Amino acid sequence: MIKLEDYTKYLGWVVKVTLVNDQICDEGTTIEGFFLGYDFAVCSGEEEDNVSIDMGGGWVYGLNVSDIKEITPLYKNSKAKKQN
Repeated sequence: MIKLEDYTKYLGWVVKVTLVNDQICDEGTTIEGFFLGYDFAVCSGEEEDNVSIDMGGGWVYGLNVSDIKEITPLYKNSKAKKQN
């Protein structure tokens, strides 16, 4: 599980997300997309903190931090809008 506050600086970047197992989404254990937003749970650092990854074509994954093994920034999206 990641600590969300370590990754908020990559909001607006295209990122690779490595998941803890292949049962979380149809794409397997790795997805790439636009880091669209994040939401801290009432108690920051808890498993319920989550991130939104825009896969394009209207498909957005909402992932709990407990599902994420690692987030790797790939490149900054020049058309990014800051959302959280």
